[in-house]
Amino acid sequence: MTYSKNYKKLHVTDKLFEDIAEYCISKSKNKEECFQELDNTIFPVISCDTLSIWINETRVFPDGMEGLEYDHRHMPREVIDVILRKWSVKSIQLNMIYFTNEGMCSVDWLQYDYFTRVRLNDPYFKTQKSPDLKFTNVDVEMSDSIYCVRDLGVRYPKYKSPRGYANFIPNIRRLFPTDKISMDLSHWCCIANDDIEKKMSTILYVVSMEQPQNLSVDIKFFVESAIVKKLNEETKKEELFGIAPKYNFRKHCLQCYKKSLPFEVKLGPDAFNSEKWIGRRFQVKNTINQFNFNLDVYIKEKDLEDELDKEMLQKYPNSFVGHFYN
Repeated sequence: MTYSKNYKKLHVTDKLFEDIAEYCISKSKNKEECFQELDNTIFPVISCDTLSIWINETRVFPDGMEGLEYDHRHMPREVIDVILRKWSVKSIQLNMIYFTNEGMCSVDWLQYDYFTRVRLNDPYFKTQKSPDLKFTNVDVEMSDSIYCVRDLGVRYPKYKSPRGYANFIPNIRRLFPTDKISMDLSHWCCIANDDIEKKMSTILYVVSMEQPQNLSVDIKFFVESAIVKKLNEETKKEELFGIAPKYNFRKHCLQCYKKSLPFEVKLGPDAFNSEKWIGRRFQVKNTINQFNFNLDVYIKEKDLEDELDKEMLQKYPNSFVGHFYN
């Protein structure tokens, strides 16, 4: 009798892929035997609707090896592909996490030329497309990300070089082919707080880098209210930003509640603060390429009530933030 089990969601880490690769290498004498061992190791007796992959952004190699800086590390692609096929995965969730307790890399598998090395922040043209895989959607969670969410334009580093995550979306479509990607940009870590026009333009650049076809991208973007205005250096007066080029405002009135832990930590179920966020949708559409991008920008309701006066809104009728009051 064959045991079979279907899961709605299974969670795995990038470290697991390394461990499987090294196990298969230890049980084989050559590449052919290694891949046969991989086929025997991953059983099709389980399946899952959603595979949730936890990606550590700050892994390191053991002492004495190159690349000691903290970064997202290569993963053995064939291990990932076999898991996706044998477990009949329908959708993908990527959890980008700044730090986990699996920071030290397993490196033995890198000494063999058996597995293809892939990373989500490598130049996307290096990543081969998967011809026989297709997923209903890929959902990206970034509440615990710093490097990835920063490179996407949320808090672009002024004094540090980017980590390569501008290649993030093209690499997702190569590793996990899909026509639908959704992303939740952090509401507490690296929250955007300046120049909404520049942020929107940078995000659009990253999303459309490859001039994608047949793709729908939905992003929830949580920002501080200070992002909507700037100080004119000549007049020393505040001005309101407009909408970034190529975006069109869509009359979608959105709202959600987010919980956050205050600096004065308390114990018990009431420790988390629940705050209401108000959102508006800004869209970029390319009908020829069948590309649709929805950027839903959220600002705390309390900040909208407290920080902007009516005179400034009237002075800048086409401002970005004005759409939150219509």
